[in-house]
Amino acid sequence: MDAKTAKIILYVASLIGFGAIALLIIGLAFKDLFQDEGYKQHFNQVLICNIGYLLIITSPVSVVFLVWGLIKVFQGDDSPLPLIGGWNIIK
Repeated sequence: MDAKTAKIILYVASLIGFGAIALLIIGLAFKDLFQDEGYKQHFNQVLICNIGYLLIITSPVSVVFLVWGLIKVFQGDDSPLPLIGGWNIIK
């Protein structure tokens, strides 16, 4: 699986409610993708959005960031999202 496909799957799975499962499966099965800095950036952003999704108050904000990130993936842009792009859980 290439990095762009994995990024799209992460964002789409998170938007439909299967984010934690997608993070686990892709994170464990395709460890070689973590060599790509852009993939790691998007993985962290999806992880942060999924944590925000658990908090009822920030759920709408998480959805906005997930859609924004998905648009950036389709455009081939690996730059970080504002506010959450600088947070790195996976280094």
